[in-house]
Amino acid sequence: MPYSPLKVELINTGTQTGTWGVTTNNNLEIALGEAITGSADVPFATAADQTLTLTDTNGAQTARNLRLNLTESGAGIGYVGNVILGTDCQIEKLYLINNTTTGAKTIKNTSGTGIAVPAGKSMFVYNNGTNVVDAITHLSSLTLGSALPVLSGGTGVTTSTGSGANVLGTSPSLTTPTLGTPASGNLDSCTADGTNKVGYRNIPLSGIKTSSYTLVAGDVGKFIELGTSGTVVVPASIFTTGDVISIFNNTSGSISCTCSAITDFYKGGTDTDISTFSVTTRGVATILFITATRAVVTGNLA
Repeated sequence: MPYSPLKVELINTGTQTGTWGVTTNNNLEIALGEAITGSADVPFATAADQTLTLTDTNGAQTARNLRLNLTESGAGIGYVGNVILGTDCQIEKLYLINNTTTGAKTIKNTSGTGIAVPAGKSMFVYNNGTNVVDAITHLSSLTLGSALPVLSGGTGVTTSTGSGANVLGTSPSLTTPTLGTPASGNLDSCTADGTNKVGYRNIPLSGIKTSSYTLVAGDVGKFIELGTSGTVVVPASIFTTGDVISIFNNTSGSISCTCSAITDFYKGGTDTDISTFSVTTRGVATILFITATRAVVTGNLA
């Protein structure tokens, strides 16, 4: 008797008198049932590939089933190998591969590269008669029950704030990011500390002081204003190479600044270590730290 590619028995006209009903029932219940909704196990009991075949019968056949359930035992545990669609399986057919094993399995024809199904995963694949390929390559929309991990190409988060193409959660922690050099754009909206803009647009005011004041690390890159009276103290072990602080004397007289804690402190253009210096009325003095223990002051010095 002739058979279809799915091994459905084809009844010739006028044949199988008295038995055609059995043949038809087997075609519908077994052959088509397996192809449409059937599931069959493909056991890996040894560390070897498994080859499936189809033969001319409408009886049960593993290779005909829609779902192939890959299992493992014994020496087959952890085996990474192939499920080969062999004799008479080079037909157009959809498969749902459920790989319950602990090793990846590639579903392939006797030729072609096939599709690897990772351990513990399920995939729809399609046998086009020459090669086994992905059955689905595009989804118009997709909703996931949980966040897609970064390892799988996702972000690992379920919510996002702000706007733009790639926006993560609020204040994400970046581990040693490489930002590179942008080809275009500017930093007009960026700030160094949440308030002051990046770059040398201006010198931020660190604060208006109304009495004696000791400089702190937070004053670096800024200027302080002495608004009434008092003195300014430059402490030791706070600043480092390249730190710069400016002092504005907004009083009607000179103010005295103490710098004795710094090992080597000079007025610009001199070679004498000083312990104090004065800033004239409405004058500005700028301190530049050459090292943590050496500094130079320049400006309107009395």
